[in-house]
Amino acid sequence: MSLRSVKLLALLLSAIGVAVGVWSPSPRAPVGAGRPPSTIYRTERVQGPMPTSDWWSSVAWKPLSEPFYGHPLAFQATAAGLGVSYPPMLWPSRRPTGDW
Repeated sequence: MSLRSVKLLALLLSAIGVAVGVWSPSPRAPVGAGRPPSTIYRTERVQGPMPTSDWWSSVAWKPLSEPFYGHPLAFQATAAGLGVSYPPMLWPSRRPTGDW
């Protein structure tokens, strides 16, 4: 992307009220976006804001987690305890072709 394109994009974003800058978040949530759950599953030793989009986040936002992948292992909190697995690596059966 050229510098001219970046400047044009920044101008357009600021015109509709989006904060523009290095890693500047918008002060408003996107239209239709929900709020994080009110219940956070954590111990008293975990303090401060809870991430909502990290690889392990479902552990904090659900009573039992979704599967999460700390490669090469996979984990899932279940009613029986913490499940740990080593999923197989899947490789394409043939090399991709074409321009990338």
